[in-house]
Amino acid sequence: MAVLIALPLAAFILGRLNGRQLQFSQTVPGPATQGEGVLSIIRVENRSLLPCFFLRLDLNLAGTSSSLMIPYLGPRSYCDAEAALDGLKRGIYRASRIFVSSTAPIGVIRRRQNLFTDCRLEVYPRRLPLGSDWADGGGIWRPTADSAAAARTPSGDYHGVRDYRPEDSHRQIHWRTTARSGRLAVIEYARRTAFTPVFILDLFREGETGSGENSSFETTVIITASLVERETRRRRRFGLGGSLNEAASRGLNCAPDPAMAWLAQARATASEPMDLSGCSLPWPEATPVFILTSHHAYDGMRASGITPRFPRPVVIMINGLGFSGSRTERFMGRSALQRLAANLAGAGCHFVLVISAGEALPCLESL
Repeated sequence: MAVLIALPLAAFILGRLNGRQLQFSQTVPGPATQGEGVLSIIRVENRSLLPCFFLRLDLNLAGTSSSLMIPYLGPRSYCDAEAALDGLKRGIYRASRIFVSSTAPIGVIRRRQNLFTDCRLEVYPRRLPLGSDWADGGGIWRPTADSAAAARTPSGDYHGVRDYRPEDSHRQIHWRTTARSGRLAVIEYARRTAFTPVFILDLFREGETGSGENSSFETTVIITASLVERETRRRRRFGLGGSLNEAASRGLNCAPDPAMAWLAQARATASEPMDLSGCSLPWPEATPVFILTSHHAYDGMRASGITPRFPRPVVIMINGLGFSGSRTERFMGRSALQRLAANLAGAGCHFVLVISAGEALPCLESL
């Protein structure tokens, strides 16, 4: 009888002592992309003089979970285990939760513990494969103040004729003017440059509808991330924020990681609709690109004074009714959207309506 009592007790004590000698660390590749999978490496180190049997690790990170089993881990040794994490949710995660269960050395008593490992993982929003550019979308491109600077190659529109400079190509010599004036003259071309977009993401909580990755706000984030990626791929400057003032305070840049990290953490938390009156940007070449939902708060955008302050703003409107699955009074109907589109177009604004999450890419190609 004493042996039957002592055996489980010894196993329990040994299991407790042995479990405290387990050390865990975790590494993940980064950054990852929303909805995709990553392979996480978990190092388990046994600092005890006793072996461990049947270690089960249940890992939870970035909204997904994975389980793995280590049958045996010898004393004073370690092993690396691979855990596949699929379906990641966007965000920045600084710790991973691991639930550990282990069988004591004699195999009678199991020990369980909850722990967290330092594991920073950045999950960026999903991006759409945009193949077009602003120049393909009906004249959104416009010349800027320095567009009349001399170009060495005919890469833009005809600007005029000027005196020859040593750095000019002989192919640009305008022979008729040269013969008439008696000195070398060359054709000058105006560079064709794009406006500098400042992406303004709508964070109005009441404007969010739908669920999961197909919600209106998630679609807004995906659209913004896709446009930002296109700008960084072409090494162009851009601005980003939840309002014009926030974008102005952040400044212009072409660094993709800070922008994607901000978008990874973006949430529809604003209690008020975006303030579109009286705001401005400190850069004369900048043009705002508003990504909004079709909430009735934005029905009177033309009266807000946006279009007089900016040469050709862009409004990408997410149709809230297309995401809600039923009609709600919060969002504009078809006639209201058509009226808004006509008003904005008449004021010189480029308007794009996104009907649903599945139609986002074809709608953006019109830009």
